[in-house]
Amino acid sequence: MRAYFYQCGIWTGTDSLWHGLGLNGRIKQARSGKGPGPFVVSLAGAGGKTSTIRRLAWEAVGRGLKVLVVTTTHMARPGAFGVFDGNAEEIRTVLERRGLAVAGRPAEKGKITFTGWELYKEACSLADLVLVEADGSRRLPLKVPRAGEPVIPDNTDMILCLNGLTSLGKRAEDCCLRLEEAVDLMKRYGRKMYEDSREHRDSGTDALELNAKHKADWIIQKEDMMTLMKHGYLLPLRAAHPGTEVLPVFNQADTPQEAALAGEMLDCMGETSGIACGHLDKDGSARLF
Repeated sequence: MRAYFYQCGIWTGTDSLWHGLGLNGRIKQARSGKGPGPFVVSLAGAGGKTSTIRRLAWEAVGRGLKVLVVTTTHMARPGAFGVFDGNAEEIRTVLERRGLAVAGRPAEKGKITFTGWELYKEACSLADLVLVEADGSRRLPLKVPRAGEPVIPDNTDMILCLNGLTSLGKRAEDCCLRLEEAVDLMKRYGRKMYEDSREHRDSGTDALELNAKHKADWIIQKEDMMTLMKHGYLLPLRAAHPGTEVLPVFNQADTPQEAALAGEMLDCMGETSGIACGHLDKDGSARLF
């Protein structure tokens, strides 16, 4: 695993995602302001949420923390550390014995879903760190949320918004979840790619047919990724959760060149904080659960 983050205006590399996110300082600051209780990180977007959760959990358990992992949507049923009985006492037992519990209710297709708010609140009191998979992306590297997404718990201290760099250069319809919502954002804030032309107007091409053609031909460029990240996640979540830090994360930055591209996009978006991660799928933590 390799992560890159801003420190004093410099794009810096580290082999610790914990260090890259500055979690020691953030947890200390949160506890000084809110008092005792867990530090809650909610992850939204696409392109490696579960892999990022595994890595953070792996590093936190190595620091002696008790880590609770939950989802407010759906995630793959874990092969280890799972607690599916809807019982806070069982969560407590697993946390005390193993330091990590992945809690949820069994769902279809080998997945788990949300515990429910009552058990969630009770389980949070048993942990030092809570990691919430708050969005679903169907394993695609790019997403724009629809109304009601993502589902962020009220006690969240930090929100990570992810995009996967493997979407660059691909057709939007092949790599982006909620394509209609993405098209709507591009019409309002992005590149001018959907305007009807005189040639098509004169030829009598149907407007719906033309719009479908543009979507089929839309190849994701870095400007598009910045638009979708900023207007799909960063700005709406900052407005909905004032006082909660919302950070952009570009995953699948597996080469120095891709990490540099992520830094360039953060600069262009005017972001002073952010992170890029690579090789999480090949990391030792990938086998954690």
